[in-house]
Amino acid sequence: MRYIYLSALFATFVCFYTTSAYAQSSPASKTPVLAAPESEQDINALSKAVVQIRTPNSTGSGSMVVYQGRLMVFTNRHVTEGHDSVEIAILKDVHEPAVPTFRGELRVFSAEYDLAVYEVNEDIEGRTVTAEQLNTSDNPWEYQLPQLEFIDADDVLSRGTPLALLGYPGLAGDELVYTAGIVSSVQMTDFNQKRMVAWYRTNAEMSPGNSGGIALTNDGRVIGIPTMVAMEERTGGRLGSILSIPLAFAVMQSDDLLTSWDDYYNPDDHLNPEGEPTYGQHTLAGSQLNLPLTAGGSRSASYLGELCTGYAAENPDATLTLREVTERLTIEFNASESTKDATMVVRAPDNSWHCNDDREAGNLNPGLYLEQAQPGDYQVWVGGYQPSDFFSGNVTAYSAGVETTTAEASGAFNLNGDPLYGTHQLSAFFLPDPHSIEVVAGGNVDISETIDGSGCTGFAAANPDVRMHFSGSTAGLKAYFVADNPIEDATIVINTPDGSWHCNDDAHGSTLNPMLDLATSGEGRYDIWIGSYRQGNYISGKLHFTEMSVEVP
Repeated sequence: MRYIYLSALFATFVCFYTTSAYAQSSPASKTPVLAAPESEQDINALSKAVVQIRTPNSTGSGSMVVYQGRLMVFTNRHVTEGHDSVEIAILKDVHEPAVPTFRGELRVFSAEYDLAVYEVNEDIEGRTVTAEQLNTSDNPWEYQLPQLEFIDADDVLSRGTPLALLGYPGLAGDELVYTAGIVSSVQMTDFNQKRMVAWYRTNAEMSPGNSGGIALTNDGRVIGIPTMVAMEERTGGRLGSILSIPLAFAVMQSDDLLTSWDDYYNPDDHLNPEGEPTYGQHTLAGSQLNLPLTAGGSRSASYLGELCTGYAAENPDATLTLREVTERLTIEFNASESTKDATMVVRAPDNSWHCNDDREAGNLNPGLYLEQAQPGDYQVWVGGYQPSDFFSGNVTAYSAGVETTTAEASGAFNLNGDPLYGTHQLSAFFLPDPHSIEVVAGGNVDISETIDGSGCTGFAAANPDVRMHFSGSTAGLKAYFVADNPIEDATIVINTPDGSWHCNDDAHGSTLNPMLDLATSGEGRYDIWIGSYRQGNYISGKLHFTEMSVEVP
């Protein structure tokens, strides 16, 4: 079954989505409403309710609110997909980046609608946190949670109504960004026999990372959750979609909720992001990729959202890896026969889904164009419009305008950047040993101009490839990289917990693979970069951590 019915748990949610929330609204209101801020338009005050959500491999946005004394975070399902626990970063100062402070635990999410809810009960150090503590700033976190007002389900904004978005787009790092626009169109729906707004479309700027934040009217009412962007290639037109907050609350009071990602990933008719790509993994490093493949399958993409259609294979057809932020990532498919109607689905590194049927009028071939594409893996499915409609064609993919980050421009690594291949926790005597992570080495930062020292050479990405937190006492911790192709020449750079830099080119005279001994570096955070000896050369392989004696191959 795709859905489960939440008996006891559902009763709990009905309670704090009705009793507590309605206590501060009119008796006739059917949408939870909390007290409005004293100032009708105080962006700085509202900003502190918008949080940054961090998973080991992505970031997104959310809104933190209080229901019946419980701290809850609303976000998009795709922001946190697959994660039972997330890190919550807050604005302690509205003019500074968000600070990781709390931890959220999954409570429920919707398989049909892009919505998830997490509860906050503790901070990242394990200390208990309550809603009552956040009523004022006199608490261990020096943070006061503002109250939000939500638009009523009976209110429908008209085209041309001004609105604003608050969120944490990836291109701004950990900074909260405000953008403004208007309501471009409104899509209505019937939900549980009630007519209400499903989506607001907007011309307000929306980028990856904005997902899960809030959309506001000029008087400070929350109207919805920024969720996705559609783009038309020929004109460059962009249209953002905002999931309406009345529909989100209605969904949360329905029976069709899930509490476990296992119940979401395992249905027989879903795409499988964990599957091996049928036509391989490919790194986009400046040149255009042309990949012949066979489109089609039996898995419907319609469950991913209104823009997703067609039928594709269970596993991705291909995985495309970006090493740097690029202004635009283009992925197109051209069928060998012009009469074939193909569709495309792409899952980005932040777990967001992007879909297209026809990239322009009169063309049955799909294409996706992702602005400010972030580093990481992009999984690609190419489907047919009808089930089990298989046909040949060619995927074309390329990145344009590799963006030079502040770190690259200044000749320094970005220690605050999100690691490209995730954050990992290890403690002394860890198992299995070695702990291995697949990475692709290389980048545009000249290591020799960034760090002085023996073995500090090659070219790497601005952001760390891997971040590792180590605890405990060990006498033999080492990190080494082994390239898939033994003739490739890789290098390694590590910033250790005491802030010092360590580099290596070759572990010994008989290998081109690098290794660093970390036995005396102690507990704490390690940021690791894997470089290539030549600029523009990208090397696939594995980064290994071990406490054993090892001869690097």
